[in-house]
Amino acid sequence: MPLRPATRADGPDPGLKDRNLHCSDIVYMGTALKQGPALSSLHSWIRTLARSLPDSRRSFTRIWLFSTVSVLCAAPYSSTWAADSAAKPRKAEQIVVRATEPEKRDAERGGGLIKPHHEIRSVSSVDSSFIAKQAPIATAYQLVSLLPGANVAASDPMGLSPQTTISVRGLNTDSIGYVLEGMPLNDLAYYSGYPSQFADGENYRQVSLSQGAADLDSPVLNAAGGLMNLSFRDPARKAGGTVAASYGSYNANREFIRLDTGELGQTRLRGFVSYSHTSAENWRGPGHDMRHHIDFKLVRDIGERSSAGLVGSFNSTITSYYPQVSKDQFRLYGVSSGNALSGRYDPQNQEEATSYQRLWRAPERTLYMGAPVTLALSDHLTFHATPYAQAPMAMSRVARPCR
Repeated sequence: MPLRPATRADGPDPGLKDRNLHCSDIVYMGTALKQGPALSSLHSWIRTLARSLPDSRRSFTRIWLFSTVSVLCAAPYSSTWAADSAAKPRKAEQIVVRATEPEKRDAERGGGLIKPHHEIRSVSSVDSSFIAKQAPIATAYQLVSLLPGANVAASDPMGLSPQTTISVRGLNTDSIGYVLEGMPLNDLAYYSGYPSQFADGENYRQVSLSQGAADLDSPVLNAAGGLMNLSFRDPARKAGGTVAASYGSYNANREFIRLDTGELGQTRLRGFVSYSHTSAENWRGPGHDMRHHIDFKLVRDIGERSSAGLVGSFNSTITSYYPQVSKDQFRLYGVSSGNALSGRYDPQNQEEATSYQRLWRAPERTLYMGAPVTLALSDHLTFHATPYAQAPMAMSRVARPCR
C-alpha cells in the first residue's frame, strides 16, 4: 500500500477523495493536530474523508477513524494538562516523623529484660520498663533475680531485713560489688550489700549485673563474683512529680513521692528529690521494720556530650531479725514462738531474755554522696570521674525491757 508523505502543516487536505485510508493520512492527521489546527477543521476533514469512501466501508471506517482521532487528540491535550498541572504551585506537604528516645526504644525489647550490650564480658540488665511492672517495694536484689546466674533469697517480702542475700554463680554477697552512679555501696566493715539501703525502685533507670570479675575502673575491691551497677533516672526537663502508695498484709505500707524541678531558668540545671516511707510487721514472730529514704540528683548539661552533677542517697532503717531455722524445725513449729524471737522480756528466764526481739533490732543511718562528671575531650576521648563519700551513722538505742 503506497504511503503519502505528510506535507501539509496548516490543516487537512480538502482534496482527499476516492482513495483508501493510508498510514500517511493518520500520520498527517496527528502532525496537523500537534501543530495546533482548529478542532472544527479536523471534524470537517473527517466528514469529507468519510463521504469519499464506498458505502460498504463508510460506517466501519468512520468508527475506526473517530477512535483513532480520539487517541491522537487525547495525547496533546493530556500533555498540555500535565504541563499546566506541573506549572501550578502545589501546597507544601508536611511529613512528621516521631522517633522514641533510645532509652524507651531499648526498653521495649522483652519488656525491659533484654537489653543489647557490646561489652567483652557477660552483662545482663533490667530497664525502667521492667522495673515499672514490679511491686513498688521490690529491691535491687529482687529486680535482678531473673537474670542469668543470680540467686536471691529474702527473709521478708519487703527486703528490709539485712538477711536478704544474693549469690552469682556460687559466690555470695560479700564477693559482689555494688555501685550507684559511680559510688560504691558495699559495707565498709563486712563488704556485703544491704539492698534496703540502696535507692528506691521508682528512681532506677537501669540495674545491670555482671557475671564475673568487675572491670578495672569500678571503685570496688571485693567484686570477684560480679558487679551490680545501678543508675538513676535523669531529672525530667519539665517540672512534674510522681506519687505512689501501697498497703498489704502484716500492716505493710509504703508511701513514695518524687518531684522533678525541670530546667531552672537559663541555668540548664535540673534535678529531682524523692522521699519514701516503708513499714511492716514481722510475718514470723514479734517485731517490725521501718525505713525512711531520700534520693536526689542534680544535673547540668555542658554541651551535647558533657555534664556535671550531684547525687545522693540517705537511708534510715530500723530492722528486725529472723532466727535461722532448719527444715525440720520449721515443719515442727511453723511460724510460732518456737521459730521466732520472744515478744516479752523475762529476767527470770535467761534463755528467753536473750531472745527478746527488741535486743535484736538494728537501727542504722547511711548517707552516700557523689559528684559524677563527664567531659567529652574529643570525638573519641571522654573523661569520667566521680568523687564520692560514704557516711554510715549507727543509731545507739537501748532496749527497755517490757514487764
